[in-house]
Order: sequence, then C-alpha cells, then structure tokens
Amino acid sequence: MLDVVWKNYQIAKDFLQREFPQITVFQMEGTYLMWMDWNALGYDAKELERKNRMEAQLFFDEGAVFGEAGRCFERWNLACPTHCVEAALERMKAVYGKK
Repeated sequence: MLDVVWKNYQIAKDFLQREFPQITVFQMEGTYLMWMDWNALGYDAKELERKNRMEAQLFFDEGAVFGEAGRCFERWNLACPTHCVEAALERMKAVYGKK
C-alpha cells in the first residue's frame, strides 16, 4: 500500500506543478493524506468547496475544519487505486483549467 500511496502522491504532485503551479503541494509526512494550499486560485473557501464537490466531483477534506488558517487548503486521501487519482486530476483540469 505504501508504494501505491507514494506513486499517487508523485503523480498528483507532478500534475499539479505542471497544470496548476499556483496550488502549493506540501511534502507528505508519514501519512496517506496530501495537504494542498489552493489560496492562490482566488476562490473563497465556500466557492472552492462548491466547485470541487459539484463541478469536479472532488471530495477533499476541507482545511477550514482546522480553523481559519486552513481556509482554502485541501487534504486529499491518496490511499486509493491510481486510476482514481488520475481520473480526479482530469476532472480537476476540466473545471479549473478554464480559469
């Protein structure tokens, strides 16, 4: 499982650096959750959550549950099949690539 999580992290991180360099991806620290800062996209936390869930079908953990400092941060569970991560990235590109 650790190999799959690491592979998923590398795929997601590389994709985000290439397609959305304004999203900051943090180094993983012994977990299967990838922490991302989406503030630079310019959406408020409620609109970001709406776009992710309703338009991109992305169900991240919202950083705001950790307090105001977590606003517009997202936490992605990468303990899943790689094809799920790849499909999510394509949905993300379809929604946010228009901006």
